[in-house]
Amino acid sequence: MTKRLFREYFSGWKWSGLGNCQAAMSAFVAFGFSLFMTHDRKDMCMELGLIMPILLVMLSVMTHPVRHGKMFYLCPMTPVERRGIVRREYIFRVIIHMLLMAAGLTAAFSMAYFNWLSLICVVINDVMICLLIPSENKENSDYIIMAAIVVIGVLINLVQLVIISNPENYYIVQIIVYIFLVAVEIPLFVKYTGFIRKELKTADYYEKMGD
Repeated sequence: MTKRLFREYFSGWKWSGLGNCQAAMSAFVAFGFSLFMTHDRKDMCMELGLIMPILLVMLSVMTHPVRHGKMFYLCPMTPVERRGIVRREYIFRVIIHMLLMAAGLTAAFSMAYFNWLSLICVVINDVMICLLIPSENKENSDYIIMAAIVVIGVLINLVQLVIISNPENYYIVQIIVYIFLVAVEIPLFVKYTGFIRKELKTADYYEKMGD
């Protein structure tokens, strides 16, 4: 079972699938330019730890939709069996994403001025991004909400990067960040969970998806 999950996951990493995530690819270019402009090796490593995992996770999200191709639905399986496969694959991807985020956090905070408020904020932020699934219709509100969650997540992590790079206490900045997290990003994510549940449910049946 685990071997099949790994095989299915890595088979999704195809160049053809990257065409669906131009925004993430553009973010990679901007991130690379940002690293080029960073001269301090310690700051560069922390930036890699906090931002690179988000970009990799979003590439993974956009290249691994929960909906399968037509051949999957032609296989002799019951809806319950298909539901189990779809959900196991989703959970497996979330675990991979969280491990990637955890590796980045460990690398960044091992070099930083440790701050509990920053760590908690980044963990909450990263978990929400790890749970996302792609909304491929760029004209509907779900796609806009997903993009907003990612953009806000990157900005929050950048602010926390500045905080943990310095020994000073930025209590006012932290209060503002937490207000933004609680008042904007978390409500957006809660709204997006409705889309996640709907996608996981409709992925059980090909006829409800269309070609």
